[in-house]
Amino acid sequence: MSEPVPQVEEIILNKEHIGLGFNIRGGLDNLHIGTDPGIFVTTIKPGLAAAQDGRLNPGDKILEINGQDLRNVTHQTAVLHFHDSGNVVTLLVEKGAEDRIKRRMIVRTSDLVKEVPYAGPPSPTPPDQVEEWEWSKVLLGVGVAGVLTAIATVATVLYIRRRH
Repeated sequence: MSEPVPQVEEIILNKEHIGLGFNIRGGLDNLHIGTDPGIFVTTIKPGLAAAQDGRLNPGDKILEINGQDLRNVTHQTAVLHFHDSGNVVTLLVEKGAEDRIKRRMIVRTSDLVKEVPYAGPPSPTPPDQVEEWEWSKVLLGVGVAGVLTAIATVATVLYIRRRH
């Protein structure tokens, strides 16, 4: 199954008298999701420009503001671009980017698991009297399981740390 093509949309907001009305997170110095340094919309404030327009959503990634590229900037640089943007703001937005990135982060075990014949439980016979091929199959089976367990543990810890 191929990954969906990101939808990019230009959104023009007029913040005069009311403000843009959304919060952002992310940047090179403040990663919001995974290792992506992008600037992401986290909340939309009711009654302000973004809410009135209705096209910007939490999880959207701001690629540009008034032609200024935000793909690889610090959080503070992005904030400065928003403050200096004027009353009419043109945003280039990748719709639903946060969800797409999260789906890519999921470890697909089917891609990692290789079928290995199982030789049965370890024999009570001392290792030097057991045929070499049996032990290598048992160790390979444990190795794959160990690697998958370690990957799952690290992914879980990183996910939990990002969420808190």
